[in-house]
Amino acid sequence: MNKHEWGTNQLRRLGESIRDETEPRSGTPDYVDVMSYFNDYADEIRQKIQVLDWTTLLSDREYEVSSRPKTIDTLRQKLQRDRRTPLQSIQDIAGIRFEAEMTLLEQDAVVTAIAGMFDENEVQIRDLRSEPHSGYRAVHLWLKEPARAEIQVRTQLQGKWANMYEAAADVLGREIRYGVMPTHPNESRTVLFLHAISSAIAELERRYSVFHVKDLSIDQRPKFSTRYTRMRKKDLRRRNRINDIYVRHERERLLLKRMESRIALDCDEIREQFEGLRRMEEGKPWLDS
Repeated sequence: MNKHEWGTNQLRRLGESIRDETEPRSGTPDYVDVMSYFNDYADEIRQKIQVLDWTTLLSDREYEVSSRPKTIDTLRQKLQRDRRTPLQSIQDIAGIRFEAEMTLLEQDAVVTAIAGMFDENEVQIRDLRSEPHSGYRAVHLWLKEPARAEIQVRTQLQGKWANMYEAAADVLGREIRYGVMPTHPNESRTVLFLHAISSAIAELERRYSVFHVKDLSIDQRPKFSTRYTRMRKKDLRRRNRINDIYVRHERERLLLKRMESRIALDCDEIREQFEGLRRMEEGKPWLDS
């Protein structure tokens, strides 16, 4: 996609107009035209990612690649929160998201594959998994040419937590997304509880990554011949030890799977509760009829 036609000062003036809720000055580009450009830009990147063959990394597991428009209210909040950041410097004005059921190692591989689509000087990788931002964990790729864009790569659980926390922010205040705790003790405890869920997901995904490596090695376990009615005691003991390891391995796999399902369900239920509360605050019924 070609670089947009607006200069730095033109975009800065548009950002100031959005931030201060004032009429744009003469020579300021139209908001609709600017956002149409960035939405088309995000969709172009989405399509480039979508057409890649992901079966090598993810087998037959489903994945979702989406692009999202940034609303004027979201832009305004961002510009008001940091008045020193002009519109043209907002990284995620064009946003793309890749989400799939995958391990941390597979997430790394997906990030590497997407980064390889662009010139190495055009992409910057930000890993928010080891140092989450208000509980949010993901890997972001930042593009700067021909325009700024952000590609979020999230595991399924990271995505479910993010959606849950976004719903909570609509009720408890958007500031919780930036580390500001609510003043009410109960609301503050709720936010800490949501952060604890994020930490639980991090530990689960860490264990899954270790399990994945074990899974690769356990599949290479030696096969013992049963042609003879009698086995040497040494071989018999070795076979029994390997079988015991395999049984423990399967138990751990089932345990992790149950934990994953439970956390995913909890995130969905909590998100639905917050969405219901938001609807009530807006004077709407708890659920759509």
